[in-house]
Amino acid sequence: MLLAFLRKNQLDSAAYFLSKAKSDTTNRSAEGKAAILLAEAQFKIQSGAYTEAEHLLLETWELIRKNNVTVNAAAGLMAPDYVFAQLRIKQGRLNEAIDLLKQDIVRLLNNRVEILRDYRLMAELYAKTGNAKQAAETYAIFLAKQDSLLADQEKYRSISFEAEQQMSAKEIAISKLENESRVATLMRNFLIGIAVLLLLLAAGFYQRFRYKKKANTLLETTLANLK
Repeated sequence: MLLAFLRKNQLDSAAYFLSKAKSDTTNRSAEGKAAILLAEAQFKIQSGAYTEAEHLLLETWELIRKNNVTVNAAAGLMAPDYVFAQLRIKQGRLNEAIDLLKQDIVRLLNNRVEILRDYRLMAELYAKTGNAKQAAETYAIFLAKQDSLLADQEKYRSISFEAEQQMSAKEIAISKLENESRVATLMRNFLIGIAVLLLLLAAGFYQRFRYKKKANTLLETTLANLK
């Protein structure tokens, strides 16, 4: 939420959430502290408090190095050199900003979207410093990496679609098997019911036969006695 307000340059809202984050005692890990320091540094840059921002960024780096905080931390992406570059841009120190972006690219590892962001900004800075050759080369790298990322995203979307199709086919097959199993169960129960009914009917007929036979025997005995 805090970073979202900073991106929108809504500093009053950002200040409120920054204050809440700093007063929150539930997250006192090195990662959590570094994330808050980094956000506060961004806030100070956008507020024009460049000296305070620099101190906060130095403190962030000290905390990261001391605690070996990785770039992909649980508290968020830890890329202080990108924020440092933003500070140097505000200060008009563009060459230093370019060097910071190069360092940031190394730290970012496989965070491809953020690496693209850095290359694009670096190309713009080279152009502003009058280094057209480096600007063109850097922008070419940006375009190549962007094309690669888009191609991979398209490939993953295709794989995801195929996986969904396969899952759908499997679900249909499973549903069909379940339906067939239900039909088989119903048929078996029906046949068992018919068999039980036939047994009951047979038992009834047998009982009637025995009763009738017994009655006939009794009648014959009675008639014989009368003679």
